[in-house]
Amino acid sequence: MHRRAWLGMGWVLGLAACAAQPAAPEAMSPAMPAAAPGRASGQPERDRAAELACIRRGREAEVMQPWLGANNPRAAVIGARVRNDCLEGYRRGAGLPGP
Repeated sequence: MHRRAWLGMGWVLGLAACAAQPAAPEAMSPAMPAAAPGRASGQPERDRAAELACIRRGREAEVMQPWLGANNPRAAVIGARVRNDCLEGYRRGAGLPGP
């Protein structure tokens, strides 16, 4: 095929794409996922609050290791373990440990 034929085909395909029907508005906007059957209203907010509380506890655990020095990887590991244990306990239904 000649070069002009290829260019002409490109224009035809481009115009065909422009003439296509637009997607339905429901398909274009991200929909909120439906709540799981066992989840109560407000559960995502409680989950986020618990997650933030566990993150805060992990940071506090890092700070409570002054003998390791600032920005020590071991303190970060301790903080991560505290955070993960807290999150795991919450997800198992034990609630947030401690006061």
